[in-house]
Amino acid sequence: MDGIRIALVDDDADDREFIVMALNESGDEIKVAPYSSGQTFVNSLSKETLPDLVITDLRMPLMNGFEVIRHLKEDRRTRDLPVVVLSTSGSESDRRRAAELGCIAYYEKPFTLDGYGSITSDIIGRFNRGVLGC
Repeated sequence: MDGIRIALVDDDADDREFIVMALNESGDEIKVAPYSSGQTFVNSLSKETLPDLVITDLRMPLMNGFEVIRHLKEDRRTRDLPVVVLSTSGSESDRRRAAELGCIAYYEKPFTLDGYGSITSDIIGRFNRGVLGC
């Protein structure tokens, strides 16, 4: 594999920057394509090589993370893409809904760069072992 291609969908520029930094420090060869909205990401799917993994926030304007997951799972080309939720929401109903839609893992956003490092390390480790699960 020529590295892991990750689509990162988050409307918060600071969160995107922290996540990209943490992913780049993982030691794995990772190519991150950041998207500032769910709609931008979904629109890109027909034009770009599909990612190996999608990390999405839930709380975004226009097209939220639930709608991103639903869109991916309804399209035969993208239905098997693993989707990870990384959100500020710790709500059990949000976790349940994301799992029902097909997310394979759910993490709450941390408050520190070290926290992002731990989460992204876990995501990449689990992805490499094929053991992601919501």
